[in-house]
Amino acid sequence: MGALLDVLDEGDERLFQEAVRVYAGAMEKLGFPRAAQREAETLEADSLGLAGFDNVHFKRMFMELFTARDIAEGLLSFDAGYDCADVVKVLRRQRRDVASVRVNGVVQGYLRLSDVESEDATNSFRNFTVDQVVPGSATFADVIHVLTRHDYCFVTMLGSIAGVVGRDDINKPMVRMWLFGIVTMVEMGVVQLIHERFPDAAWQEVVSAGRLQKARDIQAERQRRNQYCELIDCLQLSDKAQILINDEVSLERLGFDTKSAAKRSVKELESLRNHLAHEQDIVMHDWAQIARLTRRMEEITRS
Repeated sequence: MGALLDVLDEGDERLFQEAVRVYAGAMEKLGFPRAAQREAETLEADSLGLAGFDNVHFKRMFMELFTARDIAEGLLSFDAGYDCADVVKVLRRQRRDVASVRVNGVVQGYLRLSDVESEDATNSFRNFTVDQVVPGSATFADVIHVLTRHDYCFVTMLGSIAGVVGRDDINKPMVRMWLFGIVTMVEMGVVQLIHERFPDAAWQEVVSAGRLQKARDIQAERQRRNQYCELIDCLQLSDKAQILINDEVSLERLGFDTKSAAKRSVKELESLRNHLAHEQDIVMHDWAQIARLTRRMEEITRS
């Protein structure tokens, strides 16, 4: 809505001010009271769709909005000494490959379906490690860091381990939506840097004639459909990144030492975005990129 208000500078003033008030109310509910307190008359057109707060604040909110409890699966639990055959039967019926083990009524560890080989489930007892247990309020980034080191991330609810997240859970719609949002923010940052480094659309001089014409064709088609967009919005992510990669100052600001490293990162980012868009397995193909991307976003929001 903020992005729309930036371009709706012509039309019915009363409706515009009403939209501003609705926007302010929505921002307040999202936890940004500064946006809600701003008077409608002071809303500036160059607010980049983030009126009342800065990009870092928005990114921090986005990173903390989704939590481990949103994707955790309930953890089946068995008493120590439970018949192994029954454990296997239950896990297979429930399509689970891990369960917790209780000792004297208290969860003390876990077992995996592949580990259950003896008659006594306690023989396959595994202890939780400190770095693979997170609270239900932990962020998706925290979960991904755990899953980079372990097969499972265990989640506590009301002080007790009650949920589990495996790598396959990163394919869930909510996580995919979250990752797509991060990719989108990265692309927004790239465009912003291009505007800074190449004012007055000077970036067109460093884009090939073929790629530039393709962008113009896309822009013309969008305008035909009454969809507002700038020419740079019609470039592919790789084209936008290439503009900055060939600029030494931009390359340094992006945090890359070499052009080849930057190109490789962009290629991986495009791969992740394509797999997200086409509902393909991102765990198998893009895990390293997912881990790096979430780490980088954390660094930005904590700076």
